[in-house]
Amino acid sequence: MDALYNKSMLFGRKVILPIWHNVTQGEVYEYSPLLAKLFAISTVRGIDYIANDILLETMGRGKRVHFETRSELPPFRLMLSLASKSIGMSGLDFRIVVHSFMNLVRFHLNRGIQFTFLVLDPDSKYVETQGKNVYAGFDLKGSIEKSLRLLCEEEMKLPSDKKANLLIKKYDYYDTHSIIVIDRDNPPNEWIKVENRPAGSEADSRPSDAAFRNEDENFFSDSLETYQMLLSSSKEVSCEEVLDQIDYRNDTKVPLAT
Repeated sequence: MDALYNKSMLFGRKVILPIWHNVTQGEVYEYSPLLAKLFAISTVRGIDYIANDILLETMGRGKRVHFETRSELPPFRLMLSLASKSIGMSGLDFRIVVHSFMNLVRFHLNRGIQFTFLVLDPDSKYVETQGKNVYAGFDLKGSIEKSLRLLCEEEMKLPSDKKANLLIKKYDYYDTHSIIVIDRDNPPNEWIKVENRPAGSEADSRPSDAAFRNEDENFFSDSLETYQMLLSSSKEVSCEEVLDQIDYRNDTKVPLAT
């Protein structure tokens, strides 16, 4: 415990987040004075408050947070749970989301959260460049097409009063970032995460930075401007055309990528 405390002091990053259950600060102090000094979460307020506090502490309070790899990121479900109005995402494709987290997306759609997916146009001239530089070794065009197919199938399943909550757009631009923006234009809950995609990088090795608007206005505004540029220049996907025209090759194995 002392070693972990010293590590957090040395690197200036939280590595211990105590959760107190049926104990007081005085009782914790008797066990470990160092542990008693740390910010802790009490179970008294219930599981929803615990989850929210863990999310805020993981994302950082009062500062921009840097994540060197994807494995350091907060769980995807916790990031989405922050939203009260909207979630916007940009990326080359969304295979991980549609294959591993569609139930989670569906849950938030049903509670009224608006989703926007910005995906690279599979017919863009940049598909080949991005495929070579970022996702060398597999069919990026095919991966994008499958992501669009699965997103459109989900959109078609939505009840009529929920369809407007899922917007799928494609952009034709060489972008080197993947962005998640939560509750855009809904202060003070506005939060953004930007993942960099260096050429030749493995998916888990890509660094990210994240912050609430009120904690790093410059970073938030600059990142949101990048997202807004993609959003404004993108075209809405016609799911009817996607489902009619895309060659959905079920027997083709494409590595998961976002």
